[in-house]
Amino acid sequence: MKMRFVRSSAVGMVLVGAVLLLAVARQSSAQIPTLLRGGTMGELFAIYLPRGESVIENSLNFARSLSKEAVNDLLEVQRLEIEANGRLRVLDEEIRTSKTRRDVAKKRRTTHNAVNPRTR
Repeated sequence: MKMRFVRSSAVGMVLVGAVLLLAVARQSSAQIPTLLRGGTMGELFAIYLPRGESVIENSLNFARSLSKEAVNDLLEVQRLEIEANGRLRVLDEEIRTSKTRRDVAKKRRTTHNAVNPRTR
């Protein structure tokens, strides 16, 4: 009998707790948003923290240095592109020259074989 009473009282306590939690949740969700809570200003203050002049100056200097580095990187990449294009042109010319030499050698071999057929 005592065990049954303990179980039912524990279940009752859990149910009472759940009902209280639901009541609190409903009450908090029913609150009207104010300027600071749930409003635009509250969102801004949650994101923006006032900063000192030195912090802003450091941030600006850091952004400027990053911008300069990006420009330098871009110039370096453009220089490398020009260099790579030059190498590509040289390699294309070498390939064309090799093909021409191969074709000339093939023609020379075929004309040589036509003039002097090999006897077996």
